[in-house]
Amino acid sequence: MIDAMETTFLPYLLPGDTIMLSSGAGSGGSAANVAALDSWLSKLQPHLPAGVAFEARTSGLANVQTIASGVGSAFEGIVYDYEPGFEPEFSLNFTTTLHEFENFSRICHAEGFKAFGYPFSAPLWSAGDREYGWNVGELAATTGVDSLQIQLQGAAHESTKTWNSSIQTLIAQYAAYGLPASAISVQLTLAAGDPNNISVGAAYADYEYAIGQGVRQVVLWWNSASIDSVESLLALIRG
Repeated sequence: MIDAMETTFLPYLLPGDTIMLSSGAGSGGSAANVAALDSWLSKLQPHLPAGVAFEARTSGLANVQTIASGVGSAFEGIVYDYEPGFEPEFSLNFTTTLHEFENFSRICHAEGFKAFGYPFSAPLWSAGDREYGWNVGELAATTGVDSLQIQLQGAAHESTKTWNSSIQTLIAQYAAYGLPASAISVQLTLAAGDPNNISVGAAYADYEYAIGQGVRQVVLWWNSASIDSVESLLALIRG
């Protein structure tokens, strides 16, 4: 997967793009590997355009602390993966979630890194989770994070209608806290075998809708089985 970014995807990468490298973010609570993160960045950075940023993704506040204390300063910030089964502090209780994101922000900022929250999104759009009353605008505005990258891939997999309505919900929640749509970042998934995988056509339509509503960034989650699909999507976006 590292090789694809410096070969297949290289013609589509521009200054201002961001690459997220992950360690310690799998299900089961694996430990973050700082040496691996630094090694991957060192391998990639010389081959990519100047101005491409790097983030280190992990789960669990213990791993956040490990990365913040040890990873190289070439990383712009740390991504806190907050979802069931991946993150030991995860809770659907929104008050608890706010507290955990405050802790995350403090750890990152104390070590000079930006704090990028990466929250689960089902409480925005899933009937079974709306009862928990999550407000992502509040999460973005009050916990000290530099920004959120919202895991909206489940809404995209559910339907285009669910994706579109979730984007509108996010815009309204951000606006209630004085934040513009341009502060929003959302995820799509192009990863064969992943339960949230969607087609290239659906991903492009969802991307176009989000950007058309003023959303600043769409994060693409992919895997090695979907390199051709990712290249097709990038060609539509950047072609």
